[in-house]
Amino acid sequence: MQNLQAVEVWTGGWSQGADGTRAERSTTVPAFLINDEEDRFRVLTLWRCEMTLIKGTGLRNAHRVRYEARSVDWLLNQYFENLGQLGGWIDGPLPSDLLQAALLYKYTTESDLLEWSAKAEARLLEAYGNRRDKNAKDSLGSAVRNDAAHYLLQLRLALFGDPTRSWLHIQTELKAYLAVFKEGVDHDHARLLVDGIASYLKEEATKPLLSHEEVQKLPKDQQAVELVRRLRLQGMPQTAAGDNVVGELLKLGHAAVPALIATVDDRRPTRQVSFMGWKAWDHEGRLQSVGDQALSILMQVSGKMFESRGQSGVFAASSTGPSKLKVEIESWWSDHQRKGERQFLIDVVSAGGPDICNQARTLMAKYPNDAGDAITAGFAKLKSPADRHNLIWGLDRLKDAKIISLLRNEMTTGPSLECRAGAAYSLRKLGEPDTSIAMLNEWRNLLGCKHGDGTASVIRHLASSQEMPTVLELIKTMPERPVWARVAIIEDLAAAYDKSAWNDNKPSSNEWKMMVEDVLASSLSDDEEQVGLSGVGYHDPCVGDQAAWRLSQVLPKEYEFDIGAGFAAREKARREMLKHWHQKRGKSWHAAVPPGPLPDSQRNRVVSIRFADSHLQGTGTEQAILALKGRDVNADEIISVLCGFGEKLPPNVNGLSLRFVRTTEPLGVRATVWSRRGKHPETWQDFSWHGGIDLNQKAVTQSTSGSRMHQNIGKPEEWKAFRDHMVEALKASSTSEVVIRAGVRASIDE
Repeated sequence: MQNLQAVEVWTGGWSQGADGTRAERSTTVPAFLINDEEDRFRVLTLWRCEMTLIKGTGLRNAHRVRYEARSVDWLLNQYFENLGQLGGWIDGPLPSDLLQAALLYKYTTESDLLEWSAKAEARLLEAYGNRRDKNAKDSLGSAVRNDAAHYLLQLRLALFGDPTRSWLHIQTELKAYLAVFKEGVDHDHARLLVDGIASYLKEEATKPLLSHEEVQKLPKDQQAVELVRRLRLQGMPQTAAGDNVVGELLKLGHAAVPALIATVDDRRPTRQVSFMGWKAWDHEGRLQSVGDQALSILMQVSGKMFESRGQSGVFAASSTGPSKLKVEIESWWSDHQRKGERQFLIDVVSAGGPDICNQARTLMAKYPNDAGDAITAGFAKLKSPADRHNLIWGLDRLKDAKIISLLRNEMTTGPSLECRAGAAYSLRKLGEPDTSIAMLNEWRNLLGCKHGDGTASVIRHLASSQEMPTVLELIKTMPERPVWARVAIIEDLAAAYDKSAWNDNKPSSNEWKMMVEDVLASSLSDDEEQVGLSGVGYHDPCVGDQAAWRLSQVLPKEYEFDIGAGFAAREKARREMLKHWHQKRGKSWHAAVPPGPLPDSQRNRVVSIRFADSHLQGTGTEQAILALKGRDVNADEIISVLCGFGEKLPPNVNGLSLRFVRTTEPLGVRATVWSRRGKHPETWQDFSWHGGIDLNQKAVTQSTSGSRMHQNIGKPEEWKAFRDHMVEALKASSTSEVVIRAGVRASIDE
């Protein structure tokens, strides 16, 4: 590598959110240029991984695949700054931290880069120290050799996914590996692969694989045998008719089962290899075996999840005789042949076993006249609400009197809200009336109660109904619902703006579109945040942000909104959108007069406190919060408010959220308070808590959250780290935007 040019490679990928914004950022990596041809170039990473990249076209495409020359110092700085992370773009292996440091040390030493060599040596010793801390007993040399043996085998696994490499080439590379590494697990794995390839080469020397045209001329059972032989090529590009072997076998269906069963224990390799792409996961290659491919097809053909399936991959343990999996599959197939498909499906579905969902769908499709009785019998035997609603969601495929009766009963008396909502959805798909009435009753019953599992399905059913009276009833109590439920209403209404995917893609009327716009616009002023929600370049958006974002998607020519913008920018954009909507509807609009500027010395002064609800009226918590107005934000006082609330809960209130915002304009700090009604927890029950601080859209620290026993939530020491970060954030200059969020709530209603 000493004579190769260092380059920065644009891989063609891009990301958002790395710098706290939604700005697009090209994915680039450091490498050495091996050669440059007219339409492609080949590079070598410091980890000895070769990659060929096809050059991108279009000069305006900032992310197009290309490279630019860089200095060796730049390249090494990239490796040192991002050790352990570079390689996420590569569909291939990544060395251990120890081996990466060793390779850095080797390159910098051989290149006489003394300063970099010293850094690499320190990194190498640090990585080895971390290894020893985990009770590793190898010497440094042995540890590096063992890691190198494993990584070099992984590089050879990557060859299986390279269509330009033949079986013979891969076998030659593996034999060269075996000549160097003569023992150990990696040696055994390499030997297994060499033997597997040898058996292919020997077999194909006397019995070549047939072409697609030749296979099609055979009887179906022989077609299956020849297609199964071709499973070894899975992972290679499909360049000709018949290359989709899996698709061809699925078309054969049960005719392919005997050939697939005969192959299910075959641990020989295919060309299907994959690597995880990020340091947070391992970069171990998953090389699938022929048996893995056969099992996958068998499960699709049978609609059954075989209980004996175990570890997959070419290195999975093999048995001396037929595996338990093969015995189980043979037993299934024998039962299937003895009864015939029709009776087999009736028996399986009527028994209500674990495969009832897949088998019921097959029964409805192939033998609809038998489905109603069998499904009714099997459904009665399902005890778990989860099993019931999994089946219910798929019963919209057959309009059968018995199935409709089952669904109607479940919609009104089902054991869980998810079951009842699933039944309503299937009934609506079958054209049955009155499902919205049933779901509106569920929605009313949830008011003042825990909005648990199934609530989202109820909201989606109502919001996608395209029935204006139904939606008007849905939104009537919207302000009283949890923040996540309000966001769900907004998302589901926006999703049904043009047409409703949850209502047979029925086009929406102009009246419906106008109503959806009105609901979204009316929600722009709702600034309660969904703490913990995040996406690319944003986190903790308020309900109004979600409404604004959806408006900008359904009516992009009228509304513009960047959900990744700063707090003040989003607030201003929502005001502009609200103004536009008022004017569009012919309503008067009066913008609030902003307060006057403050001197820099008063940038942390609390100028306003808004209570979003009246639950704290007349309580000690209200008085403690009001006392903050007119004074500088004080971390200890805020924590005192939270602890005082937790120590002595106001009547019928069990949650409190605070937000303090200082924008880049010198207007002081605005505080907003939300409280939650609910019963008080027992002493032994938990409180959940959260605290987060943003400085110019970036988190000062990772947003903290957790839970405490009721008796501990009022202790200030529990908030020490959050307090220290708050103190530092408030020292930022007046041109910095600071957002502080904190709250506690009883976990019993979560």
